[in-house]
Amino acid sequence: MLRRSHNQIAVGVMVVLGLLGGLQGWIAARRPVLSELRTSLEFVVTSSKDHGPGSLREAIFAADTASERARIVFRVPLVELSTPLPALANPAGIVLEGPKEGVELRVLGMLSGPLIEVNSTNTVLRQIRIVNASEQGILVRSSGFRLEDVKISGSDVGLEAVQEASNLIVERSEFDGNRIGIRLQPQIPGVVLENNQFQGHKDAGLWVVGSGAEFQSGRSLAVKENSFKGNRYGAVIGNAAAVIENNDFLNSGEAAVMLIGQGAKVQGNRIRGGKGVGVFADRSQGSIIENNELDHNQTIGVLVRYSRDAVVRNNRVYANGYGIAFVLGEAHGPSTATENSLLNQTFDGIILIGDSPVLRRNQVVGNRQAGLRILGFSPRTGAQVPSNPYLDNNALRGNEFDHPIRGEYRIERAGEAK
Repeated sequence: MLRRSHNQIAVGVMVVLGLLGGLQGWIAARRPVLSELRTSLEFVVTSSKDHGPGSLREAIFAADTASERARIVFRVPLVELSTPLPALANPAGIVLEGPKEGVELRVLGMLSGPLIEVNSTNTVLRQIRIVNASEQGILVRSSGFRLEDVKISGSDVGLEAVQEASNLIVERSEFDGNRIGIRLQPQIPGVVLENNQFQGHKDAGLWVVGSGAEFQSGRSLAVKENSFKGNRYGAVIGNAAAVIENNDFLNSGEAAVMLIGQGAKVQGNRIRGGKGVGVFADRSQGSIIENNELDHNQTIGVLVRYSRDAVVRNNRVYANGYGIAFVLGEAHGPSTATENSLLNQTFDGIILIGDSPVLRRNQVVGNRQAGLRILGFSPRTGAQVPSNPYLDNNALRGNEFDHPIRGEYRIERAGEAK
C-alpha cells in the first residue's frame, strides 16, 4: 500500500513537472515583444545574392514602402554585396534583425558611401556582422536609432552619426580593426554607448570632435562600461559634453583618452598598459579627471598641456613612466591636482614644465626619481615661462628625492630640449 502511494506521488510529480514545462513554453511564446522591436509587417531575406528575389535589397525596398513599421529578418548566414543598398527610410521605423547566430553582410570590392544608411526614426539593428565597408558600415541620420549585438570589422568607419541624429543607443556590440570604430558629431543629444568592445583601430575606437563654436553643454554623451583594447587612441573627445565612465582601456598606442577643448569628464576608468599616455588633456578647458586607476602606461599616466582649469582628483596612478605632468598651462586659469596617489613611477611622480597648478594633499610615494620636479620652460626665443605651483600638504615619501627638484627645461634648437 505504501509502495503504491509512493508510485502515485511520483507519477503525480512527473505530471505536474510536465505541465509546468508546457506552461513555461506557452508563457515564452506569448511573452510581450520589447517595445523597440514591435512591428506590424515582416519581410524575409532568403538569398545571399546582392539583388533579386529574396535578397536584402528587395526586403529593404518592401520595408521602405510599407505603411507601418516593418521588420527584416534573415534566413541565410551570409549576404554578399557589390552595389550600394537603398537607405532605410520608412518613417514608421525598421527593425533589421539577424538570427540568433548572426548574419554577415560582406562587401565585395569598393562601395562608395555607407553600407547601411538609416534615415527612418526608431530603427533597430540586431545580431548582424558588417565586414569590409569601404566608408561607413552604418550612417545614422535619424532619431531613436538602436544598435544591439552587432559586430563591424575591417571598415573605414564602423558607425557614424551626423547632426540630424538624436537619442542614439549602442550596446553589446563589437568594433574590430576599423580605422575608426564610432564617429559622432559632438552636438548630437542623448547618446549612450554601453557594454561595447573597441579593438585594434588604426586611428581611434571612438572619435567625437567638433569646434568650440559648436559646443553645447546640455547635450550629453555617456560612454560607460565599454572595453577599449589595442587602439591607437581609445577615445578622442573634443568640445563635447561627455562622461567617460567605468570603461577599461588596455594597451593603447598614443593615448587611451584624448581630451581637446571643453566639456569632458573622465571618471572611474581603468587605464593600463599603454605605450603612450593614459589621459591626455591638450588645450582643454575645465576637464575633470577623477577616480581613475592608471597603471603601466609607458610615457605618462595623466598629461595636461596648454590647458586651463583642469581638475585631476583622487586618481590612483602607479607604475607608469611619469605619474602626472602639467605643461605650459594658462596662468589665468590654473589647473588643480588634489588627493591623488602616485606610486612607483619609473621617473617622477609629478612633473611641471612651465606650469603653475595647485597641488593639494597628493600622496607621492616610492617613485624612482623625484616625487615632484618643477621646471621653468625656456623656449629657443623669447622669455622663460616660470613654474610656481601652489603646494599644500602634499606627502612625498620614499622617492629617490623627497624634496621638490627645481630646474629648467630648455629648447636648444627646433625640436631639441635640454
